[in-house]
Amino acid sequence: MPIAGAVEWSRTAVAAYVVLCSAGAIGVLGAVAVVTNEPFIFPSLGPTAFMLFYAGMAAATCPRTVITGHLIGVLSAVLGLVVFGLVGIMWAIEVIDTVVLGRSLNAIGIHPRDIGRAWQIPLAPFLHGDFGHLISNTGPLLWLGAMVSVWGVGEFLLVTAGITVFGGAGTWLIGRDAVHQGGSLLALGFFGYLVARGAVERRVIAVALAILTVYWYGYAAWSVLPGVPRVSWESHLSGMLAGAAMGYLVRGRPRIE
Repeated sequence: MPIAGAVEWSRTAVAAYVVLCSAGAIGVLGAVAVVTNEPFIFPSLGPTAFMLFYAGMAAATCPRTVITGHLIGVLSAVLGLVVFGLVGIMWAIEVIDTVVLGRSLNAIGIHPRDIGRAWQIPLAPFLHGDFGHLISNTGPLLWLGAMVSVWGVGEFLLVTAGITVFGGAGTWLIGRDAVHQGGSLLALGFFGYLVARGAVERRVIAVALAILTVYWYGYAAWSVLPGVPRVSWESHLSGMLAGAAMGYLVRGRPRIE
């Protein structure tokens, strides 16, 4: 039963027990962080340790609740600070294109092997044919983007830029004669980056993110194969390969804040 409910313990004894155990647990995690070079120390660790030792049998302190709560907190913070900004730009562009420009931006994107319009390649991931197209890409971009951002805001921007340029260039080289646009190039690029980094780096956090990526969005890998009408498998394939290349190139780099 929770220690706080043990009437034979004085408040001073309870306080001393909780403080000592919490400090010991944080010290152990600090040592693990130093040895593994992983971010096991974070601001909410203190309150969490206090709850675990003060009311260890309560529903709020069961492992599933604690782990899920911290995961939601981390992903929510990343989504709010970084990824929502990227997806927000896409939504703002689509609203302006639909309401003000009469969908004139649908003509802008990747035009394979058209040198005169190669300047449009970096714009393609931010443009969509309609709101249905954008909605289908929003979920994968948010979750996969959040997992990429775990490595730091600077690295998220670097990976996004690399996928945009190299994935776009690959689509420009192998694409069919059509206008290729949409955030799926980035989404598949994030997928390739996370899986490749987990495979080549093999740090705990890298492997965990790779497993989550395959578990949640493994089905997306099939979209790199031709056969689905109106789906740019060329941009999906190029984006995934560009992301995998970025995962290999940035492996082991220190976090960029």
